[in-house]
Amino acid sequence: MRIWNLTGRTIIYDDGRTKKQLTTEGAAWVPQDTSPAADVEGMITSHIGYGEITGMPENIDKGDVVILTTKAADFVVREMPQFCKGVTILCPNTGPNCKRDAAGKILSIGGFFRR
Repeated sequence: MRIWNLTGRTIIYDDGRTKKQLTTEGAAWVPQDTSPAADVEGMITSHIGYGEITGMPENIDKGDVVILTTKAADFVVREMPQFCKGVTILCPNTGPNCKRDAAGKILSIGGFFRR
């Protein structure tokens, strides 16, 4: 089993018991574009569209763990169901269990969302 961090950023995991540094191995990226939509009570709205994912390594094997951004994971789960069979897809949980500095920058996460 190999853990692939494809978020484009090093992740520091620290749940108080286990501490790991997960160095990035690239960035799986899903481009997006927007187009105007009808206003809602004077508020500007847009439609959003997504392109194809890039940056997914070819050599991910069954049993591997793949850490993706939420947007990339959503794309993979929706558009690549065969890829999801046999691999574990995780997204960093950037909610209240994160440790942040005074400016709000994430220093570490304390968990992952499983997709």
